[in-house]
Amino acid sequence: MPAAIAVRRQAGGQGFSGDRNRCVRIAVLIDSLAIGGAEAQMALVLPVLRARGHDVACITIAPREALCATLEAAGIPVRTAADGERMGRGAVAAVIRNLRAVGRAAAVVRARRSEILLTVLPHACIVGAMAARLTGTLHIVARRSQNAYQHERGAVFGMLDRWGTRTARLVLANSEPVRTDLLAEGVEPARIVRVVNAVVPKPPPDLRAREATRAALGLGGDELVLVTVANLFAYKGHADIIAALGLLNRTGAMAGSWRLLVVGRDVDDKGRAVPAEGIGRRAVLERLASDAGIAAHVQFLGERADVSGLLEAADIGIHASLTESFSNALLEMAAAGLPIVATWVGGANELLGQGEAGLLVPPADPVALAEALAVLIRDASLGRRLAGAARQRAQASYGVASACDSLEAALSKALSG
Repeated sequence: MPAAIAVRRQAGGQGFSGDRNRCVRIAVLIDSLAIGGAEAQMALVLPVLRARGHDVACITIAPREALCATLEAAGIPVRTAADGERMGRGAVAAVIRNLRAVGRAAAVVRARRSEILLTVLPHACIVGAMAARLTGTLHIVARRSQNAYQHERGAVFGMLDRWGTRTARLVLANSEPVRTDLLAEGVEPARIVRVVNAVVPKPPPDLRAREATRAALGLGGDELVLVTVANLFAYKGHADIIAALGLLNRTGAMAGSWRLLVVGRDVDDKGRAVPAEGIGRRAVLERLASDAGIAAHVQFLGERADVSGLLEAADIGIHASLTESFSNALLEMAAAGLPIVATWVGGANELLGQGEAGLLVPPADPVALAEALAVLIRDASLGRRLAGAARQRAQASYGVASACDSLEAALSKALSG
């Protein structure tokens, strides 16, 4: 048996369609490798592609972040297109930084003789589209968000992102709402390929580990623990969670000891990293919690590498995004077997079976969110049924091997023209 085929079988895949010994040289350009949903997906999927025999390299626009070491440990080289020179924040400086990023990304693609440049996240789509033009490389866009961000980032950014998407050979969509957005932007249906998010199956709950994590966080054995996992961007809906829990607390629905764990890094109002926790949006959320009378119940944990353990320590998962493509955090909650309340955005209804595996509420509606949380708090048996269904759906439809099979099929389609 050829070595490449043996490696692919060990990695759990069906092998690359067409010539099974065909090694594809792929460069992946991503905004950053900080801990986040899209970034975690790359850290999960790219090592499997390498194990299946493909030549994979990663390029980041931002400086080195936490997941760079994870990919390098898996044998995937990581290069940065970030500008090391100190420059201002004005429009001219931004143009210069981005043009330099295009040049650096193109240099890596040329040096590695990459056949495909896969771009992940909007900034990478723009920079990558230009780098692909310079090098004559096939460009595939992995659209991992709905297009609301185009309006938030301004007309020029939105125009360039749409140009980068429309000129790509293929566009990968991780949910049906994203596909709908792409069609509305003028992307031909034949160029849209569905590639779902992936999650590693979770083992049965370890009660001893759960107790140890709760003790380390200062949580009581009988304390009700709710958790939300999302960096503190405004669109992630943390303010709505605080408002909902404040409402429940005032009405007496939160009787007994309880805690909300907020997992995710602090950012400023423009979504940029801040030099220290607590000086960006976290300070705003802390004031909201204080005004709602629940400051003592809200624990901000910052960016964490032990999210799986934190989910295992929790009793209810909350995902309150105002907009989303397909939330990796929500998928992790489902795989962990948590009862979930989520907003009906992006692929949440696909994952949760339109409410069969979790409670869905409209976005930006703290009252509806509070009502759904009250249902789960009152009815533990319902929570267990929903949690079991969520775990089953996550394991059945969002495995790593099947996600990589879909991605390999997209690579084959792009190369075949």
